[in-house]
Amino acid sequence: MTKHLTLLLFIGLAWGQSDLDELALKDNIIGYQNLSIKEKAVNDAKADAIKWLAYPPLALIGAGGLATATFFIGEDIFDMSDESILFPSIFGGSLGAVGTYYLFDKRDLEIIKTEDIQLYEKFYSEEFKKRKVKNIITSSGVVGVTALIGAWIILSSIDMSGYDACFDPRCD
Repeated sequence: MTKHLTLLLFIGLAWGQSDLDELALKDNIIGYQNLSIKEKAVNDAKADAIKWLAYPPLALIGAGGLATATFFIGEDIFDMSDESILFPSIFGGSLGAVGTYYLFDKRDLEIIKTEDIQLYEKFYSEEFKKRKVKNIITSSGVVGVTALIGAWIILSSIDMSGYDACFDPRCD
């Protein structure tokens, strides 16, 4: 178990952020108001993009949960066969992933002078897209590595030496 913990700590260290950004929070209104439009947009985008780190695991849970629930409802309540409930389950899982995306896709913009809105939107959009994609990729990588380590631990703990598998119908 200690070697697994060491591996996880090493992965976290390797993926850790080395360049720390400065972030002017909206709570500090006096300091925030003194920033230029570009600085406001970049700081707002950084703050709003952080939540996207949680998107991949929550989308996975939402998609899996809705797909499983749809499958069991169709199978147990409506007495549908496994083949006929497969497509609605896939559709339900897709709705879980899309619904989770729309929970995250909300912005809270500060009130800005009308003439500065387009400039703010331009800078905000550029920085937000860059940060959002980076955070989703990072979080997806962590989820993938965690799943691989979990699967490896589970598969390495199962003793399959007493089983003989043959998928040919002529096997005895």
